Amino acid sequence: EEGVLSEDKAVALVEKVRERSDREQVSKGQEVAAAGNAIDVPYVPSHIKNGIKRAVKQEVIDELQGSVVTQAKAEGWGINEAPDWVNLIKISGDFRARYQTDIYPSDNPDLVFFDINKVNDAGGVTAAGRDAFLNTVDNRNRLRARARLKVEAEPAVGFKVGFRLVTGNDSEPTSANQTFNTFSGKWDSNFDLAYIQYKNSSDSLKLTGGKISNPFFHTDLVWDSDVTLDGIAATWHPLRKEDFELPAFDPYIKIGAFTLQEILEPVELPGDTFEPLTDGKWLYAFQIGSKFQINRSNLLDVGLAYYHYDNVVGIDNGVNQNTNNVTASPFYQFGNTLQNIIVTDGFGDPENELFALASEFELINLTGRYEYLGFRKHKLGATADYVINNAFDSNEVADRIGVGFDVPERDIGYQIGFDFGTKSFMFFGDWRASFKYRYLEGDAVLDAFADSDFLVGGTNAKGYILKGDMVISNKVFLTMKWLSAEEIDAADVFSPFGDPISSDVEVDTLQLDINAKF
Repeated sequence: EEGVLSEDKAVALVEKVRERSDREQVSKGQEVAAAGNAIDVPYVPSHIKNGIKRAVKQEVIDELQGSVVTQAKAEGWGINEAPDWVNLIKISGDFRARYQTDIYPSDNPDLVFFDINKVNDAGGVTAAGRDAFLNTVDNRNRLRARARLKVEAEPAVGFKVGFRLVTGNDSEPTSANQTFNTFSGKWDSNFDLAYIQYKNSSDSLKLTGGKISNPFFHTDLVWDSDVTLDGIAATWHPLRKEDFELPAFDPYIKIGAFTLQEILEPVELPGDTFEPLTDGKWLYAFQIGSKFQINRSNLLDVGLAYYHYDNVVGIDNGVNQNTNNVTASPFYQFGNTLQNIIVTDGFGDPENELFALASEFELINLTGRYEYLGFRKHKLGATADYVINNAFDSNEVADRIGVGFDVPERDIGYQIGFDFGTKSFMFFGDWRASFKYRYLEGDAVLDAFADSDFLVGGTNAKGYILKGDMVISNKVFLTMKWLSAEEIDAADVFSPFGDPISSDVEVDTLQLDINAKF
């Protein structure tokens, strides 16, 4: 509490004391059992006492020296002539190297999943050719990496500015992975964070603007972990005070407005017979929740969120017009119901297509996380997540895509998970393991922002995820992850050729990572 030792070192020291105390109690019990009611108290010579004193003294000195060095670096002792930015800037980062294999069953159907991004870029399924479809039959082995470098500065009390440079394609919001697939080619990199943030003195109010980390309490059911958002967000904890002690009941309110795509008002041409979209695409979000410290061993976190996506549905063009091409989203994964918004002869031309979303999205998302800390060295956790797309209307979707059959209800998703491992995750041998089961229907969430690893990325998937982590050094740890997923709606509302698909697509994915941070 006085800052003499860092929190990490203090935790480690307490664990050592507990282990030593346990050993002493066991030893004493054995001696008592052996001697009956008699307890021998051995004489400890002075030179042994002095040796113990010197050992303890040296251990305390080493701990204090480490703390003093850290404080000296933080406060810049002896660097009176150093420029101000030396003390204002903090640099951090991480690197992840990954081996990934995707295993497809031999009876998987082929040519069933559109690669919508390539189809839209090419101008239609026929124009895209074989590239119009995602791979569902050939096993794939890849080496991948993710590198991130973050710089933060505090230009004034309460204010923070941050930037993060990351690998990965800037057109994919759900992945920062760089696949080793070029002959000595250079890696792409870009900024996935760039923000200014304000916190008040009690940490009860936080305002952030720019390209920011997802501020809402969530799991990977709704949001991929690599997604960052462009806009502004605010968080308020009404019960937090100036004493910096978090209350046992710590409610919060979070709000945010994020731009998804800017759309400018088009020039009206003679002969235009439709109303073009003139407003941009936005995400408006609101969440209420609280952390509950039931007692020293039981913690609970609950959040209820509402995500409203505005103007994301595609709008048909007029005959032989393209003004509403901008209503097609810039990025898709898989799962959402889509419509062709190109109209050339009143009925549509299959050789000239541009796919856009066919459903509205207004998500209600309830998330809960429980932790039990009553074990001496380990902790147990459980997570539950449920989402429903309140704006999904099967009749409206059927009208937009122009099919002659009923569109199934595909608007809910849920996930349950359990995890167990050491309380600390910083010393050699520390570990954690988790299991999750996921069921996510096709239009429950926007597939563009959903988990990019499960099935082929996106929605319309069910299955389980096993994950294990182990520390091999203070800042280095290993991860193994197994994802087993299959498609929920085999026909996905319609197939590329208008016929039902006889079987579900399945895929198992193995990821082996080594992670390092600084």
